[in-house]
Amino acid sequence: MLYLFNEKKFLDIFDSFLIIISTALISCGGGGGGGPVSMDISGTASSTPSSSGTTTIAPVEIDASQLSQYLAEQEPNTPATPFYIKVTSLTTDNYTDIKPALIANRDKYVDLSTTILPSGITNLETCFYDCTTLTKAPVIPNGVTNMERCFDDCSALVQAPVIPNTVTNMYMCFDECSSLVQAPVIPNSVNNMVTCFLGCSALTNVRIEATNSTWGGCFAQCDKNILTIEVTEEIIKTTILQQDGTGYFIDENCFCIIQPAS
Repeated sequence: MLYLFNEKKFLDIFDSFLIIISTALISCGGGGGGGPVSMDISGTASSTPSSSGTTTIAPVEIDASQLSQYLAEQEPNTPATPFYIKVTSLTTDNYTDIKPALIANRDKYVDLSTTILPSGITNLETCFYDCTTLTKAPVIPNGVTNMERCFDDCSALVQAPVIPNTVTNMYMCFDECSSLVQAPVIPNSVNNMVTCFLGCSALTNVRIEATNSTWGGCFAQCDKNILTIEVTEEIIKTTILQQDGTGYFIDENCFCIIQPAS
């Protein structure tokens, strides 16, 4: 049987096929128009488009009372692939429940950088002590004054929080945070930095604006070959070297004088 080629009909069918394929690619995020999505606790995909048109991963929001159970139900992970969690419903009465939840799940690394600790707290002493699976710290509210041993022995911590200018005591705050590379700015309000960065062997940079602090052992067991200490006044450098400058862990070559933040 002889079939005649109908060019117009063939082109109509081909155009329809292209439309179907294009629609499928757009709905699946193909062609560069999509991006990573996140899963909430119920398994529903969620994503947030940015101003550039790309898609960013949103944190899983977990009620403070459910954090320990949520982590217990997850598979073990690594510091490179932490669970990205925003702990919600935090109050001045229950914010300390984060620590036992993390300690009870020592094979579950977590990034809490979008978690905001509640206003009204002033004392964070040992708040995250021994939380060895915390990779990124929560936001610290203004009004906190005491951060003594707050992140002591948080050996997986790679991102520290901004330190409010209400904080005065940072004694042993980041002791043995051996993964910490970039320290937060130390504000002028701080008056106790004794052994603050003891054992922070990966630390490469810290900016210090505190002019009236004690420094004994602040940088003990740090590596002076990789550490840069930025100070806003010569007196800070002089005082640190007098109190902490044995020449073994830090020396004059670690320091540079910079302009204070405007």
